[in-house]
Amino acid sequence: MKEIYPKRNLKIYTVEDIEDLLNRRNLVSIIKQKPIKRAAKFAKEHLPSVSFAVLMTIFLLTYLQLTLMIILLSLPLMVKMPT
Repeated sequence: MKEIYPKRNLKIYTVEDIEDLLNRRNLVSIIKQKPIKRAAKFAKEHLPSVSFAVLMTIFLLTYLQLTLMIILLSLPLMVKMPT
């Protein structure tokens, strides 16, 4: 293989368990992301479900606001005026 691919620098490491693998920083790159960047990445990867959840939230809030307005507008009609 070295004759065919002379620039190949493959190193083989023995790993006994997953902790051994995660503790080696030269094998696994672990970087901390900001929560906003992580949320944007999640939204980008799951665009259909995120957009559906946003639309359903907007519809629910609109429905609740309209229902509350109808109830508040009909309150004066329910109260009997003293004669």
